[in-house]
Parts: sequence; structure tokens; C-alpha cells
Amino acid sequence: MVLSKRERFIAIATVSTLGLVLLYSFVIDAKREELSTLAEKITKSQADLDAGNLAIKRSLSFQDTWTKRINGPLKTTPSLAQSQALEAIVAWGKEAGMQGMSINQPDRIEKEKDFSKVTFHATARSSAKQLADFMYRIKESKIPVRITDLTVTSPKEMDDLTVSMGISTIFLPPETENKPAGSAAKQGTP
Repeated sequence: MVLSKRERFIAIATVSTLGLVLLYSFVIDAKREELSTLAEKITKSQADLDAGNLAIKRSLSFQDTWTKRINGPLKTTPSLAQSQALEAIVAWGKEAGMQGMSINQPDRIEKEKDFSKVTFHATARSSAKQLADFMYRIKESKIPVRITDLTVTSPKEMDDLTVSMGISTIFLPPETENKPAGSAAKQGTP
């Protein structure tokens, strides 16, 4: 069987095309799927990396904020906490326009969870707007204060209010060394 030139050309073209199809389906298509899988893994890894970087960035910003709060407004002695709160209460009262403000110094320190709490009792005359402004300043305060009780009375007019309130602040009690009982006796014995 002798093939003519035309038949030989058709046979070579057919075998070449069939070979290319087989090469594509077994080699190139398999590599294409592998590349697609790798691209998905890269995308997922990039998303994980971005999430990790964001978590680190947030952690650093929270660390700064936490350090500022611990070192800043949260005091470690009663006298520092009292003077900080007293100065702030007086300043807020003046800024709000409250009149005749008097503040009673606290007579005791209360323990509240891991903190110690000091409560001031303040009285003043004000309008409703001034009281709202004063309370807003307490709410937005950078120091740890809160209103514990509030009494508002109006003797005659609605705009002439007498306000009595308890305002508390917290502080970290100083660290005390807790030595086990008998440790002093053991130290003296060789």
C-alpha cells in the first residue's frame, strides 16, 4: 500500500492533531488545573496574610491605647485619683455653667472587684441644659468616672434645678507583697 502525497499529508496532519489533542488533555490541561489550584491557594494565603497583618496592626494600636489608659487616667493611689476627679468635676461644672457647686470629699474607699472606688457628693444649681452638658462631659471623660446617684429637684420654675449627685472614680490599689505565713521564721533559720 503506497500512499499518495496527499494521503500522506492528511495522515501526518491527522496524527499530529491527535497527538496535540492528547498532549493538551493529559499534560497542558493537568498543568492548567494545577496552576488554577495554586492561584486559589495564593489568593487564600494572601487573604490570611492580610488578616494577620490587620490583627497585628490592631493589636499595636490597642496596645498603645491600653498603655495610655493604664499610665494615664487610671491612678494607683487614692490621693492622685481623688485630685484628678475633683479637678475634672470642678472644671466640667464651670464649663457647663453650673452655679454654687459644692463637693464633699469622700470619707471612705470602697473595694470593687480589682479596683478601689472613691465617691464624691456634689450639689449645684443649674438649668436642664447645663445639667445635660455636665452629664455629657462625664460620659465623654477620659478619666474613669461615673454618676452613681442623681437627684434633681425644681423648687419653683422648671429651669431652676437643684442637683445632687454622687460621682465615683476608681483606681488601682497598690500591689502588696503577700508572703506566706512562716516565711519570716524560715529566713532566720540556717
